[in-house]
Amino acid sequence: MKKNILIGVLAALVCYSIVIANGKASEAELQRVSALENLVVAMENENKAKVQEQAATKAAAEALIARRKVEELQRALEVCK
Repeated sequence: MKKNILIGVLAALVCYSIVIANGKASEAELQRVSALENLVVAMENENKAKVQEQAATKAAAEALIARRKVEELQRALEVCK
């Protein structure tokens, strides 16, 4: 009789452990999917940052060219005076 009760309790513990493990596996899968989604977002943001960096570099180069042209024109104006 005691053996049967012990076997029943152990079987219940095993079933409980299986249910808990299943739940943890589901949570882990959700976290994995979320991590992958975050990775995709991070990669998209990295690409956007590269594009913005290129645009900023181009704008800085254009500003430098414009400043040099202004300086050139100022020198030419001084020569004309």
